[in-house]
Amino acid sequence: YLQPQVELPSRRVVGAEALLRWPRADGRFVAPPDILRVVERIGLMPVLSRWVIQKAAQSLAAMAAAGCKLRVSVNVVAEDLNDPELPIFIRQTCDTWRVAASRLCFEITEGRLVSSEGISVRTLEALREGGGRLALDDFGTGYSSMDYLRRLPVDELKIDKSFVERITGTDNDRAIVELMVRIAHTFGLEVVAEGVENAKSWKLLAGLTCDEVQGFFIARPMPAAQFSNWVKNWVPPDTTDEWLSTEFAALN
Repeated sequence: YLQPQVELPSRRVVGAEALLRWPRADGRFVAPPDILRVVERIGLMPVLSRWVIQKAAQSLAAMAAAGCKLRVSVNVVAEDLNDPELPIFIRQTCDTWRVAASRLCFEITEGRLVSSEGISVRTLEALREGGGRLALDDFGTGYSSMDYLRRLPVDELKIDKSFVERITGTDNDRAIVELMVRIAHTFGLEVVAEGVENAKSWKLLAGLTCDEVQGFFIARPMPAAQFSNWVKNWVPPDTTDEWLSTEFAALN
């Protein structure tokens, strides 16, 4: 499944994050953490990661054929980064589907980096040298956030939704997000806020010069086959002050 990412302030769809969704027979979805726990337990995480990368490249090819030149972000884990063959596999996959590596963004989950002793910066550098983008996901939830920004060759920082969900609450919560955005921009990184679920959050993030947003307010994750058509029919929300006042009343 793909969930769109929208650029601020242009409000253009610029990419999507690839997410795992496994539907049950009754129509409900298996929780993604449950899927990952099973896959890790039986030792198939590297196989799953490569499958997701292949599906992302396939989706990029389909988008390009439909006239949508966007990027797709995929999650990689510490185990993937300890695989020296990963950059080669990605290059071969991009060649197979005739997509530029620059259309792929690899998200590194901060919590997993903290728990990994064998994190391979060399693999990250190889991914970046091959043309791919790198993003530090779930920023602020681990123990070494600032050290990662200093050491890792990332291009993008994703603010965890636990911070974004509270941005409309207290001044302190809003100040924390503002500080994250300033730090990222100081390092020359783009900032993506995930978990944007209402108009007020969108407006506040735009005011804090956040670069991109992602969340249910824009769209829920959708099957990859539907994504290009959704992009073509995308109508940015009206975020004028008058409209927001009505929206806030409905939210509250």
